[in-house]
Amino acid sequence: PPCVHGDGIHAMLKKLGMKEGEAITHPWINKAIEKAQKRVEERNFEIRKQLLKYDDVMNDQRKVIYEQRREFMSADHVQDAVLDMIDHYVEHLVDSHYPKEHSKKEDGFKQLHEKAKHIFQFDFNISEWLGQNLSASQIKEKFIIHTTQLLKEKETLYGIEVIRMAQKSLLLQILDQLWKDHLLTLDHIRQGINLRAYGQRDPLMEYKQEAYDQFESMLMRLREYVIGMLCHLELSNPDAQAIEDTLPDNPSDITTSHSAEEKLSSDKNQPIKYADGPKKAHDPSSWGKVSRNDLCPCGSGKKYKQCHGK
Repeated sequence: PPCVHGDGIHAMLKKLGMKEGEAITHPWINKAIEKAQKRVEERNFEIRKQLLKYDDVMNDQRKVIYEQRREFMSADHVQDAVLDMIDHYVEHLVDSHYPKEHSKKEDGFKQLHEKAKHIFQFDFNISEWLGQNLSASQIKEKFIIHTTQLLKEKETLYGIEVIRMAQKSLLLQILDQLWKDHLLTLDHIRQGINLRAYGQRDPLMEYKQEAYDQFESMLMRLREYVIGMLCHLELSNPDAQAIEDTLPDNPSDITTSHSAEEKLSSDKNQPIKYADGPKKAHDPSSWGKVSRNDLCPCGSGKKYKQCHGK
């Protein structure tokens, strides 16, 4: 037909004397509409097909997380998973900070010392370790021995059942929160990934690579947070049910009653930080751990869960 687009069809209908609401039966019109509809359907099919490829990346990661979470939920305890996390995280930490050059050895040991103090509650003597000329494998062994011994001491102090309950609760809650943050991150990446095509790069391949990197980063943060929380964990009421009742819904709010109370850093790239000194009404960072049913430290007279903990 001579005209197949909107304005041309509209002019043709007027020329043929078609009235509003009248059925279109002219073969030219029918053929033009069929072609337009076919093109739209083909385009929408390609869009859906491409979107499914992006969804497959997320679904693969979702299957891994959900399968792991089901295992944690059905297990009597997650002690083996925690020990495995310690091994993986220590391996990553030492490999990342152990100095490759002799001239930078002191700086590397200082970084390891800072991390070990924050996460493992391990305050080693830098000069002594430098003098011993410890290898990376020896440092890993020292970290693992110290951490596992620290967890055993807490089991002796509070009871194995209580610590096992704390491990499981912390692990599940932190995993859930990090997974939600990860999904949000992937959504943000996906919104702008098509711009990579201007740089002659395949957006789908770029998305797959970034999604994989973010997933690995999430798993490493999970190990760091779980180990750090367990190493600094102190219980004022060592009862399994009390742990279940007092742990907050959001793991970023979880703190411990260590001499300097611990809180997960809001910046994922920063080390775990602590809140020292007395509680100040105008400074939430000084409050440390507050039970959801306690009065809010800000002085409002409301329960914490209905005020700053809402």
